[in-house]
Amino acid sequence: MISTFTHKIKNPTTTFWILIGWSVFGFFTNLDYTEQWGCSIVDESIFSELNIFYSGLSLLLLLVGFLIPFRQIRYIILIGELIFWVYKLMIIKGGYSVGFGGVPSLSVLIFDIIALTLRLLLIKQIFAFKFNSFYLLIPAFIIISVKINFFPTQQNIIEEFEDYPKEIEKMKNKLTGTWTGISRSEITIVDTVKYQSLFNYEEDKKVEQFDTITISIDSNMLQIEGIEKFNNESYLIQFMTISDLNLWNVLPDSLDGDLDLMKGLGTDLKVNAGIQNAGLQIYKLTKDTIICSLDYKYEITLLRKN
Repeated sequence: MISTFTHKIKNPTTTFWILIGWSVFGFFTNLDYTEQWGCSIVDESIFSELNIFYSGLSLLLLLVGFLIPFRQIRYIILIGELIFWVYKLMIIKGGYSVGFGGVPSLSVLIFDIIALTLRLLLIKQIFAFKFNSFYLLIPAFIIISVKINFFPTQQNIIEEFEDYPKEIEKMKNKLTGTWTGISRSEITIVDTVKYQSLFNYEEDKKVEQFDTITISIDSNMLQIEGIEKFNNESYLIQFMTISDLNLWNVLPDSLDGDLDLMKGLGTDLKVNAGIQNAGLQIYKLTKDTIICSLDYKYEITLLRKN
């Protein structure tokens, strides 16, 4: 029985179908292709175009390469699939710089080590190389180590950061000017309530409050008038999340030294500045209109002031 099991393990057909099953598992779990990066650990669509393309292409090449009857073409296709998969790992795939620490996702790491080892094992068996399969772990761990240490961030994220200064300038040009409008917020007041004319008690009551406000944006600076909390303070637009049209950190100019820190970090790390932190989140931006929220509390509609 043991000899039969050992024979099956050494059979390339067994390795092939294990690899196919592992690849299908990776497709349905988004482990074969993932866009995870930084704190953006989201539930990605299994049937997204990119997941279907990258995982589907690997499966197609494996199936054609193994089942085709022409030996030389088989070798070329399987080696080509290995090169494609390693390219995808190094350049396209995320999951190796996630969370606050920028470390590899454990599930992605384990999946890739097994997937790569199975590919190397299949090629060894197809070519009938005569060495212990255990040694395949050496190139597998070397390739994964290169990914972790030299290519942890996928290329599309790198390109976004390279285009970041240009996008910042475009956004500044749209936002620069004076905007006026209405702010709506909920405030809590203490209301005295009479009950059956016998005794009084107090309860918190939320009411809507409307303020006429003016927001002036000039280069990196922002001023807000009309809301007492933000009056008479100049704020520095310290970081912008272009994809969501967000100005996440709008801080007092007294903290302008942190701007270099934020640029150096190259992330959307939020620097807290107590009640002086004014987070401006933009939902809609046109030439003459801004719809946004301020400090996650004030819902604001603004028109450009002529």
